[in-house]
Amino acid sequence: MKIVINNCFGGFSLSPKAECEYAKLAGFEIHRYVQTKYKHREGHNLYEKTDSLNNSRLTYTFKKDCGPSFTDFPEDGEYWYSSDIERDDPLLIQVVEKLGKEASGSCAKLKIVEIPDGVSWEIDEYDGNEHVAECHRTWY
Repeated sequence: MKIVINNCFGGFSLSPKAECEYAKLAGFEIHRYVQTKYKHREGHNLYEKTDSLNNSRLTYTFKKDCGPSFTDFPEDGEYWYSSDIERDDPLLIQVVEKLGKEASGSCAKLKIVEIPDGVSWEIDEYDGNEHVAECHRTWY
């Protein structure tokens, strides 16, 4: 079984190019918005649609087209967060294998780890640097 992990300090994230590739394979569209105004400076937030594939923590991805711009996040749950993808998702693995280093988002270095089939596993991390561990009992 193959599993995608982040192999550096920082945290798991896909690059915009990898997000677009994943969405295409999964059969849905994504719409990217970058924050251009901030409530604490201009009195309101503003998010504008972008075609840029730059790695930016200020870019937000939606499954819904929210128009050319908006000031408040839509409340309909259409925000898409690629970190919610299951790490053994065959499409995610396909994207990481295809794009290699280009699949990694900012502060990430994605790696595919292979473990034996049938193993009950979990991802453990320290400061975003992850490893796959076999599940076992734990008490606190």
